[in-house]
Amino acid sequence: MFIGVLNIVHNATTLLFGVFASAAFLGIRLNRKNNLTLLLFSCVSGAIHLFVYHLYGTSFSEQLYPLITHIPLVLLLTLYYKYNAAISILSVLIAYLCCQISKWVGLVAYAAMPQMWIYYAVRITVTVITFIILIRF
Repeated sequence: MFIGVLNIVHNATTLLFGVFASAAFLGIRLNRKNNLTLLLFSCVSGAIHLFVYHLYGTSFSEQLYPLITHIPLVLLLTLYYKYNAAISILSVLIAYLCCQISKWVGLVAYAAMPQMWIYYAVRITVTVITFIILIRF
């Protein structure tokens, strides 16, 4: 149960990181209106992901993740925020690459102490720290 909760928190922080970092890379101000828009997008995307997960399982939902999250995010950035599609794609790809930092550190932690709760806890922590550093600098 505890590992399941950590997995959900990890997925949520990674989704929020990707959405908000993609917007920040484009120079979208993180004011109240934009924060609510991005949060609403994240909630809808997360709900769709959970729905697919419950219907078809982990493997299929992970394969559909780009269709559920990345493509709609590019469309949001392009159509709603009026950024060029190529720049929006680049922003999402850069945010995706930044998400890999927590994955690498989490894998190192898991290799040192092979327990899933440590893996998820490290990934959540590194995701939050990376986000703070990216937004600050």
